[in-house]
Amino acid sequence: MYVVETYTDQQATPGFRAEFLRTLERIEDIRWWMAPSHGVVHIRLPCPECGWAEKRGDRTKTRRSGRGRRHVHSGVPGPGDYEVHIDPEDGAPYLDLATLYRNLVKERALGRDTSTLHVMMKGGDWTFGCQLVDGALGALGTRRRRCPPDLHSAGAGPDRGEAVQVAAARTGRGALPADVEPWMLDTTTWPGDVDNYVDSLVWLVGELLTDPKHFFARSPSRSSAA
Repeated sequence: MYVVETYTDQQATPGFRAEFLRTLERIEDIRWWMAPSHGVVHIRLPCPECGWAEKRGDRTKTRRSGRGRRHVHSGVPGPGDYEVHIDPEDGAPYLDLATLYRNLVKERALGRDTSTLHVMMKGGDWTFGCQLVDGALGALGTRRRRCPPDLHSAGAGPDRGEAVQVAAARTGRGALPADVEPWMLDTTTWPGDVDNYVDSLVWLVGELLTDPKHFFARSPSRSSAA
């Protein structure tokens, strides 16, 4: 039994939004973890008039408007400056957060659920990104036992160690490495039928689960956790 929940649904829940508001209280402590190249965390909230949002968040400012609430001031071409209100219960506006930031909020929110063991499943390319999320979790004083463990799946790629997508981008679609099949980038080129493709995916998952060494497990290493 499982339930599929999109980020659109998740960001509208009171728990996620309340945790997001808590992290805003400590934005100075986490901003270099969430945006190590420039320190400006990408927080995008769409304009209520046109639906557009500032891409990099350079002009987006937040101010507290009461316990557990925030006003966010931003601006876009056309309508110009606008202000939106964030409350945990109203589910609006849409919280378009940078990937690192939404993972930070997600892990903090899941950590508050003590009735379920949550596990984060990520691709191998997230190994280094998790170090930044861990740093922000530590800066917020997040307790170690409340952080979901991470499992990193193996990355599919040629012998040189590149990810398939990176290899394709570097070499061009018409010059794939010898050990990369076309269907790895375009599933419509799969040589069999749909049933055969599904059976192959089920087999692959089963093989990955046969040996723990197929995954890299990360548990947070924060000295501030107690």
